[in-house]
Amino acid sequence: MKTVLLIIILLIVFTNNIFSQCAEENTLYSFTFDGKSYEIVQKAMTWADAADCAVERGGYLTIINSSEEQNALYDAIVNGAKIPWNYTQLPTGGGIGYLWIGATDQIEEGKWIWDGKNEGVGIHFWTGEGTAGKGDGNAVDNAYHNWGGKSTGTTKEPDNYGGSQHYAGLALAGWPLGTTMLGISGEWNDLNGNSQLYFIIEFDETSHINHEFDAIYAKIHPNPSSGAIAISTDISSYQVRVMNLNGQTIYSRNHSTSNANIDLNGFPNGVYLVHISDGKRGSIIKLILDK
Repeated sequence: MKTVLLIIILLIVFTNNIFSQCAEENTLYSFTFDGKSYEIVQKAMTWADAADCAVERGGYLTIINSSEEQNALYDAIVNGAKIPWNYTQLPTGGGIGYLWIGATDQIEEGKWIWDGKNEGVGIHFWTGEGTAGKGDGNAVDNAYHNWGGKSTGTTKEPDNYGGSQHYAGLALAGWPLGTTMLGISGEWNDLNGNSQLYFIIEFDETSHINHEFDAIYAKIHPNPSSGAIAISTDISSYQVRVMNLNGQTIYSRNHSTSNANIDLNGFPNGVYLVHISDGKRGSIIKLILDK
């Protein structure tokens, strides 16, 4: 009798674990970049629920520390997961769609920190508002940011519109809708945390051991390269996109063999991002051209 009871209890626990998962596998686009792993979760949640889900999965809402990481994430969203700009349209966010990232000033107005686990602490990277608000905003110790308007040289966000925008989202189009008055696609906006949005989870190298992480294995050689590169993967059907650090695509082609040779001799020296994707998984690799 004790054995039967134990089996029943284990079945209940197992079943609860299955059905309590915050993100089902068919909602995920998984990829790697620069030694870290990421998941784009295509399941709409509030910022707090998204942070809880990230922690449940062993990670945190993403922290974006460089233009390279920003471009990698944006390309994974648009060209990997293929999320349309209007999967949702926030009336208080300029009428467009966003994905949650880990930035917030919920603890102290105007003090923006990276707090992707919603613990109330994190790295302070921005203070104040852009020119659409009080106009007193500035980066802390030259920390990276991509607030709306940055591309024009005048940072306009965050603005705490309506006094209740304390969480950052990565935009999928210019806003307000049909314009780039306050920001362009890929830039950040401060939003109401009750908005229901998709989100990005970031994992440190060892933090996602509580579940199997599914991303494409891929290597590029040589790297640095003088122009010609060879790609080796563990799949036989995939797309390769090569972008410069301005986010412009310089090469895009489908391949049907696990090994591919690409000639980039016509492009200048510099750092590029190579995104290898099969539509559900990806790998983004930093490539240096040095002729």
